[in-house]
Amino acid sequence: MDVTHFKRTVYLTIMSSLDFEECAHKLMKSGIKEGYEIEVMKMIIECCAQEKTYRRFYGLLAQRFAMLKPVFRELLAHTCFPEQVLICTSSYRLSSGHVLLRLV
Repeated sequence: MDVTHFKRTVYLTIMSSLDFEECAHKLMKSGIKEGYEIEVMKMIIECCAQEKTYRRFYGLLAQRFAMLKPVFRELLAHTCFPEQVLICTSSYRLSSGHVLLRLV
């Protein structure tokens, strides 16, 4: 599965889920391959950034993944944070900053 197709699947799963628990379950059940974990976290933050106002759904979803597997926790701490902090401070996408604050 290529990255674009995987990101599309993650996006559609996030948008079609009723709550964060259902979404996390569907994504984990779909079988996230090694190396694709970073794409899941980036998609959660990108989806949050597309919202006009902050929705707790994304913060809770990111928190659930961080609790489920240590690899997601490491990715959030070392990879997603520096990139997204720049986005939060340099543009209008403030809702993604709420996700990061929820996880701190």
